Amino acid sequence: MSNQTIQIFKLDSKENVEQIIHILEKHQHQKFSEIEFSEITFSFAVMKDDIYQGGLTAKKTGNRVHISLLAIKEENRGSGLGSLLLEKIELIAKNKSAKYLTVNTQDYQGLGFYQKYGFTVFGELTDCPVEGTTKYFLKKELK
Repeated sequence: MSNQTIQIFKLDSKENVEQIIHILEKHQHQKFSEIEFSEITFSFAVMKDDIYQGGLTAKKTGNRVHISLLAIKEENRGSGLGSLLLEKIELIAKNKSAKYLTVNTQDYQGLGFYQKYGFTVFGELTDCPVEGTTKYFLKKELK
């Protein structure tokens, strides 16, 4: 670092986020230039009688698809809608030659749900995001 004055300040803007993403993506592309490393985003909605019931968002990066969000309205949980979304993203992940499907969840959210579909815990953080809760990191190897 030179003797220049460095400033750090809060900048909550879409432009700042895009610039950060650009820097990170450029680094990834330099590191993995020989490998196809494009990112693909997926988003699905579940509708019932034209009423939104929930959805899923995921992103393929490299050889994995990561489920960012999966949520079903409380009154429809246990109805199979979440299972349909999970089956859909797994099929897409396989068709896109992904090796892994990954997801993060809390102990009070979908841990048992994901384990029922073959996901295994590979990491956990206790007392995260608050005391008395645990965040789990899960993966499923696709065949």
